[in-house]
Amino acid sequence: MGSNLITFLNNFGGIKDIEDTFVEFRQILRDAGFKDDDLHSVSRGPIEAFQKFDTLRSKIKRTKKELEDYGILNTEEDFKNFDSYISRKLSKIEGRTPLNGDDEIWESRAKK
Repeated sequence: MGSNLITFLNNFGGIKDIEDTFVEFRQILRDAGFKDDDLHSVSRGPIEAFQKFDTLRSKIKRTKKELEDYGILNTEEDFKNFDSYISRKLSKIEGRTPLNGDDEIWESRAKK
């Protein structure tokens, strides 16, 4: 993956904002009683969860568009690398914020 992509995302691309939104999304699901195993297909849930998910998708789309406008994403491979990078980042957050996890994990995240 190009170093320009990583540099931009970590310094200018709002990756922290995307990550924070994803944590908020997971918190809403957790508060509604969802477990990680329930997330394979969610058709019912609190409206806040669906709104937060839409916000997350919009932030990712906006970041991708910005990278494209700056000429950092040019090829199909660049777009795949972007998607892969975001996916890895969000997967790491899932690992650190399990919906089945104990409250101490979530309380320590809230203090940050």
